[in-house]
Amino acid sequence: MLSLTPPVELAAALVGTAAVCAYAQCSGALAPPHAPADSSAVPCALFNCSPAPRVTPSSPVVWVAERPGRDGNTPSERDIDHWADHMRRRGVAQVLCLLGEKHLRLYNHLDGGLRQAVEQRGLQWASVPFNRERPLYEHLVAAAQQLRTAERAGESTVIHCSAGCGRSAAVVVAWMCGRGGESFDQAVSRLAKEAELEGVRRQPMEVGEHDLREACAELSLQWGSLALAAD
Repeated sequence: MLSLTPPVELAAALVGTAAVCAYAQCSGALAPPHAPADSSAVPCALFNCSPAPRVTPSSPVVWVAERPGRDGNTPSERDIDHWADHMRRRGVAQVLCLLGEKHLRLYNHLDGGLRQAVEQRGLQWASVPFNRERPLYEHLVAAAQQLRTAERAGESTVIHCSAGCGRSAAVVVAWMCGRGGESFDQAVSRLAKEAELEGVRRQPMEVGEHDLREACAELSLQWGSLALAAD
């Protein structure tokens, strides 16, 4: 009789146990019911998801990912379940959504839309919808204030736009400059290096290099007052 080997065991037999670790974590086959204390030690490119560079050693992990159900034409309840479970296993408490109205409409068939779908699965919701009507700087300030509030509460956040490449990466660069005190070039370089190691796509310049550079410089200058505004 033909015996079927479970996927994780088959992968281990072919490429070795160490090499299959990331697959096992992504699939949930080896994932614990609760995230480890330092869940950033579990890299995984599923959902284009990875931890952002830390701004301080004690800061909660900030994650970056694509939106739920991006691979399909119409996001389903199962897509939201899978995405939310993936985030909870990594210790995420809050979702910071950067989607504008165009992408949020993709979830109108869900009762209460994307926000209610996320909240029903035990995750807090915050939204900074990026649009062309407001300057990039204002979006980055609003996002940084949400991250600062979550940081003070000791809560881990996942930032997502549509693909997890452009707007989300721009927010991370701004966070690294404002909260972490890094220069723009340092932040962009460190983000790129860690993204390469994690096997994810991060392209902060999609929002416009000149605008992003200027916005990050202004955010760094104003950080003291903006950090107080987060209380």
